[in-house]
Amino acid sequence: MDIRIVDGDFLWQNGDIQFIDDSVVQELTFRLDTYKGEHWFYPDYGTKISDCIGMNNDTQLYYFVEAQIDDALDQDDRIPDRSSTMKLTQDFDKVYVELDVAGRKITKEFGIWEQ
Repeated sequence: MDIRIVDGDFLWQNGDIQFIDDSVVQELTFRLDTYKGEHWFYPDYGTKISDCIGMNNDTQLYYFVEAQIDDALDQDDRIPDRSSTMKLTQDFDKVYVELDVAGRKITKEFGIWEQ
């Protein structure tokens, strides 16, 4: 029987371990969801995107989220410089992020304030 871990770092198949390239997507998603300083061993790991809760929905919020995501991309040496594109859109209470990280798609949604 073969074991496949969806969105995981490796695939166990026919008695061999194969590393899956898409672990970059999993890792970046986890990094975006982790508050910076929350990881006890890596204090610079993560972002402060959740700090956008309570901010006004304006250009300051846009640049804040952009800077946090840019920092998260810079934390991973597997992501080449200038290999990523980002599209940020806003509505009344959310910021939507569409990332293309070296050909891999990531979509995230962040709430601006609690209701």
